[in-house]
Amino acid sequence: MPDVIAPGLRVLFCGINPSLMSAEQGNHF
Repeated sequence: MPDVIAPGLRVLFCGINPSLMSAEQGNHF
């Protein structure tokens, strides 16, 4: 998964993907 955190970001929401398959398909959240 590419790094998508931008400089100057004020809020960052973190979560857990439901499965490895969704990450492989590009549906990270």
